[in-house]
Amino acid sequence: MSDHGHAEAHPEPAHPEPAHTEAHAPAAGNAENQLQSIRDSIDAKKAEIERKINAAAGKVQGFLRFGMPGTPTKHNILIEPVYAAGDVLGTAGRRVWEVADTTGAMIRATLKMATDPLLHPLNTLKHPIKYAANFGRIFTTSIENYANILNAIPRSLQEVYERGTARPSERLLGRIPLIGSSITKLTNGLGWVIKKPRELTEWLTKPVYGADEWMKGQQG
Repeated sequence: MSDHGHAEAHPEPAHPEPAHTEAHAPAAGNAENQLQSIRDSIDAKKAEIERKINAAAGKVQGFLRFGMPGTPTKHNILIEPVYAAGDVLGTAGRRVWEVADTTGAMIRATLKMATDPLLHPLNTLKHPIKYAANFGRIFTTSIENYANILNAIPRSLQEVYERGTARPSERLLGRIPLIGSSITKLTNGLGWVIKKPRELTEWLTKPVYGADEWMKGQQG
């Protein structure tokens, strides 16, 4: 007699095994993202500092009035010595700035040599010439500092005469009729003679400055 009153027992369906996920991949990805975030943060800070340095350098150069002075402006005779003293002091400031600016470029090249392999190892490997240019810039800026020292005396003599003697003389004596034009011719003639040593030393050291500019371009 068949037992139709009892339902046939069916086996319970097997529960699928939970999928195992690799725990190491997300961890590695997170570490890489964190490292990239740190690199981006450092690069952003470096760029911000570089912008501030360039802005400050522009202000300093404007304040020190690099380049040949233009036509002297006539001032009150009582404050004329103040302007003359300021022109002479500016000469010392320009010499100090020339050395400081070159030394700063050398320091920045040294820091790039130290940090680029750590922050941007792939770019360092892809662009070995740019990386090697940092070492070259350290060399050229060092030589450029010697060129600045060589040029310091003739530059200072010419600027002290031009800004501290010739210009005040033109501003003061140029007020006198008939004498003013003669004073201008005299100061221009002496200025031509005094400027020649500066032109000579700057001509001799021109390749040094050119080499540093070329190396700067190779840094990228």
